[in-house]
Amino acid sequence: QGLKVAFFGVRRPPTLRGGWTRRAGGRSVHGLRGGGIPRAMTTMARQCDGGDMYAYCHGFLSNQDSAKGAWLRSQLRTSHGIDLKLPNLNNGPDSSTISPKTAIDAINALYEGDAATKPEGGEKKKIHLVGSSLGGYVAALYASRYPDRVKSLILICPSFDMENRWWNGTWGKGFMDTWRKDGARDFRGPRNVTVRVPYRFVEDFCVVPAFPRVTCPTIILHGRRDEVVPVGASERFVEEMQKNTNEHGTSTDATVLQIIDDDHAMTKPETLELLLKIVERHWNLPPQDADQ
Repeated sequence: QGLKVAFFGVRRPPTLRGGWTRRAGGRSVHGLRGGGIPRAMTTMARQCDGGDMYAYCHGFLSNQDSAKGAWLRSQLRTSHGIDLKLPNLNNGPDSSTISPKTAIDAINALYEGDAATKPEGGEKKKIHLVGSSLGGYVAALYASRYPDRVKSLILICPSFDMENRWWNGTWGKGFMDTWRKDGARDFRGPRNVTVRVPYRFVEDFCVVPAFPRVTCPTIILHGRRDEVVPVGASERFVEEMQKNTNEHGTSTDATVLQIIDDDHAMTKPETLELLLKIVERHWNLPPQDADQ
């Protein structure tokens, strides 16, 4: 059976059979039935130039060895010969040092280092970014700051609206007040290693926009059962993109939210299979034969 889809879009209809997409421009398009890819996404695909760059942005308490990033990199290398870069957004061994600056600097170093290899006078390179959780937010933030560099985004349970969620939902006021008072907090990182994260992490990520404004083609995948970043954060992001379109007249209708039956980890086999299919479609990569 195909992947069960809860719904697509900003608002849940009273009854749902199949799915819906809602673009930030406000136009609804009937989408998926079963486990395929919404037809609305086919219009968002862009031809990938041979000089395009590809990168995966890991989440909080992760690093360049992210399991999901490594899996996607292996799949794309085997099937399409694509070198998916896995930058370390932490600027250190763990998330005790991550900040918007370290994350943006890591993507910039990747972009500028690769762009330097292009012959002088050649067409400017573009980068396609995939990001999970905090890495999804960072990818959107980077696209908002460098719109001429980013060709497309795929955001997996992106960590939008952090300040509001941290105090009023994810951790709560008591947790946050204690963290601020103590100056640091212990978290469990990869391989169950304790990571002591300073309160500076909170201060740094609370002064950047809750919903970065992006204009490149964007697909958001969000788990309906996500308890870390509730799906409402991504719904709000799409609404904000629609508001920007209405107020400024700039087209951002290439933003599609797809909500699926998974949690924040998004590692169910059928979820990963869908992610790969969406990456291939969004990047206009040729599909692989089943017997290959």
